[in-house]
Amino acid sequence: MDKSPRAAWKVALYAFLITLGLSAGLGLAAAIASGAIHRAPGRAGEQYGRAVFPFILIVTIAAYVIQRTRLTKR
Repeated sequence: MDKSPRAAWKVALYAFLITLGLSAGLGLAAAIASGAIHRAPGRAGEQYGRAVFPFILIVTIAAYVIQRTRLTKR
């Protein structure tokens, strides 16, 4: 069975959503464990978002570039 590969933008979107979901869950668990969510939830979310956003961006771009490279090799 020969499955056609996914478009690079779809892979990047999936990577973005998965990374965003995992990081949001991890951030929520960390905020609850540290008590930051009870002290200042808005500030805690803002700081975590600024810390995690570059990682999410790098993963998304890497997924796009890797899939695009795989498609051009075919």
